[in-house]
Amino acid sequence: MKIMLPALVAMLIASTAARAEKGGVLVSGAAMVVLPQADADDMADTSLGVRGAFVYWAHPNVGVVASFDYIVVNEDEDFFDQVDLTFYSVGVGARFTTTKPTQLQPFGEVLVGRHTSVYDSPLGDDSNSDLGFRLSGGALYRLQPNLALVGQLSYSSAEIDDAEIEGIMLELGLAWTN
Repeated sequence: MKIMLPALVAMLIASTAARAEKGGVLVSGAAMVVLPQADADDMADTSLGVRGAFVYWAHPNVGVVASFDYIVVNEDEDFFDQVDLTFYSVGVGARFTTTKPTQLQPFGEVLVGRHTSVYDSPLGDDSNSDLGFRLSGGALYRLQPNLALVGQLSYSSAEIDDAEIEGIMLELGLAWTN
């Protein structure tokens, strides 16, 4: 028993170091439905968007994430008259997952980033930005060794121009991994 425990720890460290040295990547793209919350709910109805993400696995359970979200906002007609509103964010953070890849692999994400709203109207154009955060949970379902279906539920929040812009995002897309 005294010999088994150190041997088990050594095998665990060796397998962790091998995966971290390899440093896999994951690239994904997804379509999303955005449900506005807080002040955003007063300005917008359910909207559509896209998300691209890149993950570099620095450790078997932890990856560094860079993502880009672009949302075409479905403006509330009572709030905006002749105004087109879009929203985008660029974020970085971490993705946490299970160590052993299986066909269904859950994950969680925490990101911080620059959230921007862009207004186009007959009276002029304007944009406002601020720092915000995003919390996500989801899963990869492997279709092939390097191809997976990705589903994700996210919450995002930023205070832009004294308005609390929050949203819940439902995402579905594809991911490629090496």
